[in-house]
Amino acid sequence: MNKLFQVCPDNEWRMKYTIDARHKWSLPGLRCSVCHQTWSNTGLAYPEIELSSLLNNKRYLDSWPVPLDAFTSLCEPLMPLVPDGALLLPGTNFGPLIGKSKGEFGDFIWPIDWWLLIQKTALARLKETSLSLPVAVKAQIKTQEKSKVEMMEFQIMPHGKIAPASFDAAIGKLCSGCGRREFPMLQKVVVELNSISRGVDLFRLSNFTTIILATEKFVDAVERLHLSDILFREVETISS
Repeated sequence: MNKLFQVCPDNEWRMKYTIDARHKWSLPGLRCSVCHQTWSNTGLAYPEIELSSLLNNKRYLDSWPVPLDAFTSLCEPLMPLVPDGALLLPGTNFGPLIGKSKGEFGDFIWPIDWWLLIQKTALARLKETSLSLPVAVKAQIKTQEKSKVEMMEFQIMPHGKIAPASFDAAIGKLCSGCGRREFPMLQKVVVELNSISRGVDLFRLSNFTTIILATEKFVDAVERLHLSDILFREVETISS
């Protein structure tokens, strides 16, 4: 595999627009009886997955933390619905983004640093390349401007792992109950190269889900098409 890059918003996007939106459903936070931590993940979202067909879908509207056994029972009905490789962690979001916005939008759009949207017209141009792109789902975001902007949210799958060399101290032990692991302060992004499969051009790290990565092929396509409001930072890789 060639170079990998962290995908980030450009430096001025917050001055251009505002978006107030959220996904309709989510898994709640978790209170673990083993490590005695109350926690929730940040970053995971599956906008393609609708939960309205579940008889108990109202249980996914409350994000208040629940015990481990209750959390496990909430995950079970979701397993047949999510794609292969999906993680079901506390705080995982489902369904399209719903909300409102105002301002001027570039090709890529960032409701928050770890949710990546793209204008439908820009997505069509990317699809004409040979990239392996994630599923993109239409966001239900109302705009106040006369020119309506169609926003599509990438369903960026968790894939690959951040390496211990990214941190200035040792990574904490994995909880045998909930699977939580304490990470020290992030110093730099170093990726375990052997954890990355071929043929994936845009993904988020499975053990550090706020970080979105792209291949050199994705970066080249975006730059060749002159798509706006996105930055790329090359990351280090290491063989695990």
